[in-house]
Amino acid sequence: MANLGTKNHTAGNHTIYTADYDAWLDDGVSLAAGATVVLDPAFTATVTDVTISSIVVHPRHITFMLAGGSVNEAFTLAVQVTDSRGEIRNDTCGFRVVAP
Repeated sequence: MANLGTKNHTAGNHTIYTADYDAWLDDGVSLAAGATVVLDPAFTATVTDVTISSIVVHPRHITFMLAGGSVNEAFTLAVQVTDSRGEIRNDTCGFRVVAP
């Protein structure tokens, strides 16, 4: 599992994020599926005030919209993608919610 980094997300915003998998995919291979789950920083519970929507799987990256969160809240987004050969990759990205 790779950590895609930590990002700040402004409370109240609806923001589209991109996870790029071009370096992981071999030539001629594309993404076939993608999914996300929002977890607390200890990976033990689902965060209820953050919404992920509009997940779109492109051939070499996925995009999703993130909304919600409370100021000073921290959470982890677990991302899983499957390529056209059936290989699965699991990654995480940390988020901190900041004031507008």
